[in-house]
Parts: sequence; structure tokens; C-alpha cells
Amino acid sequence: MRSFSLQGRVSVQFDEQSMSGQLNWRAGLDGDEVLLSSPLGQGIAGISRNASGVVLTRPGEPVLAAENVEVLTQKALGFQLPLSGLRYWIQAKPDPASASEIRVNPEGGVEQITQNGWKINYLQYKGKLPRKIHVAREGLEIRLVIDEWLNN
Repeated sequence: MRSFSLQGRVSVQFDEQSMSGQLNWRAGLDGDEVLLSSPLGQGIAGISRNASGVVLTRPGEPVLAAENVEVLTQKALGFQLPLSGLRYWIQAKPDPASASEIRVNPEGGVEQITQNGWKINYLQYKGKLPRKIHVAREGLEIRLVIDEWLNN
């Protein structure tokens, strides 16, 4: 697993709810730091993951902790964000921890990954790195636009 840092935008549609904002993500071998901000740049939430678990911080709210991000986001948001798999999917790779199906485009790039009930579609690349990604599972859609890959 390669380390990466990126800046981008995210929108999440869950049933009738939707949210959007900016995304800053630093992923390393020992964990992840994700900062979600409003479209105007105000911090909404921070997610930190390391070997001991996951912590969610929000301005003016108590800190929430859990053993993994899926449990944490279910508690905090009412739905599970697939951060564990997303750290691989964002690089157009399947999570090596479980079985997957991969469809490639005529140029040999990854077009779609299906894994753990998720469909990850790669809508646009910038060079060899994904730029626009659509992640969907029944009742939940996540759209990512990566504006800048840093240190990759």
C-alpha cells in the first residue's frame, strides 16, 4: 500500500440526505488523516485512523472513537463510509483483504471494481491516477473529484 496525500471534493447521497464539501486526505502505512470541510473551507469533521482504532472529531461535539471507520461512521452519520476499502479504491486498486472483480477499459486502465457490495466506477483519470470516482452501494452514493495528488 502506497502512501498518498490528496485534495479534492466529495459529495455523499444517503437515502434522502446529501452533503458535500472539500476533502483533504493523508494516507500512510500507519494510518489515515481525513479532513472534511464545508464548500467554503470551514472544518466539518476529522477522521484519524491508526492501529489502535478510529477517532472522529467535530467542532463543538464530543470525540467519538471505534475499532474501525465503518462502525464509527455508522454511529456518527447513520451510514457506513468505506474508508478501509476506499484507501485502495482511490488508487484504482482493490482492497487485498477481500475478493473483487475488476473491469478494465480498452486502454488497460481500471474502469470498475466491484468489492464487498460496492461498485467503484472510474469516470476520469489525470495521467495514471484517478480524478473522478463514483462509489455506490444500495442507498449510498459517494462522488469524489480529486483536484490534486500530493506526494504520490
